[in-house]
Amino acid sequence: GEKCVLDENNRHLFKQLDLTLCSKAKPDVHKRLFSVMEGIEDMQKEDFKLILGKLEQNTAKKRALAVEDLSYTVALASIAPYLALDLNLEDVVDMLVANDMVDNLYKLIEGIWVRLFNLNFKCHGDIVNESLIEKLISIKEQKDWRNVAYEYLDRFVDIRNNKFQNCSEFVELLKNCSRLVSKSSGKICSFGSVYKSPSEFKDEIFLKNNDELFRIDDPEYANPSFILSTTAMKGDNPDSFQMRCRVSSEKPLHSDSLPKLHFALERSCKDDRWSIMPITWCGKPTCDQNRTTWNWGYMWFPSRLDPHDMFKGKDELINWDIYFGQSSSYRYRFVSFSV
Repeated sequence: GEKCVLDENNRHLFKQLDLTLCSKAKPDVHKRLFSVMEGIEDMQKEDFKLILGKLEQNTAKKRALAVEDLSYTVALASIAPYLALDLNLEDVVDMLVANDMVDNLYKLIEGIWVRLFNLNFKCHGDIVNESLIEKLISIKEQKDWRNVAYEYLDRFVDIRNNKFQNCSEFVELLKNCSRLVSKSSGKICSFGSVYKSPSEFKDEIFLKNNDELFRIDDPEYANPSFILSTTAMKGDNPDSFQMRCRVSSEKPLHSDSLPKLHFALERSCKDDRWSIMPITWCGKPTCDQNRTTWNWGYMWFPSRLDPHDMFKGKDELINWDIYFGQSSSYRYRFVSFSV
């Protein structure tokens, strides 16, 4: 047969070829390419180096795609659409469940709690009772969601004010429902992030990019190490703030998926009390023009300003009736729960 070699034209075409895209989009061309290459009888040094370089490039690209596959964005949304007074609580639950972002029981519970917290009895249709709990049980079983960790609810922020009695009653009803809550002995929780003072939290999370290493001992997952990465707000655009969960670079990649996790803040006080602070429905952090005062939902660092003085993102900036300011004794860290 005729001798097959790579001429200059073929070398140029081969250099431009993306083997990964070709194998997916044109499998017949990909197969024919390697069939032709098998017919090369006189492999010159330049041909060998070209093919070796292309294989190395392809391997690196696959590795990069694998890393991307083992990461996901931590969803942060505004509670604003769920605060209308003409909606009762059952309507709000249905709206939350219809939102594709609500893919676990933690997000649903937090959406309800943040609604109750924000409106504090302004809406007479916000009735917390066993009927609401039965509705949540039905949704959880239909969706095949995992129970929430008892440790999560046991540390949930307790607002010692009668105006927020329905918030406390909601959490207590949940804690006493074994069909929604499981005691995990810490196996599905990770409190691995280091505590930060309010000023440290502002400097390290809001003002610069940051990585937090976590470990989770959930036996369901083979790779227990992961990283929560936060990307600081760029310019005057709050929507540019991002949180991503990705595999830890400390361990080799595995073919199993990255654990699906729910993130919250935990605050400690000098009297040794811990409080879980939900962040899913707080939207994106934002600040004033001087970047000295920051707002994240119902939390202000260090203290409240008029919301009109803050940078606006695509979501409505809610003027909460009550909010959490800061004390020098407070300490914050991110926590996660396996879902």
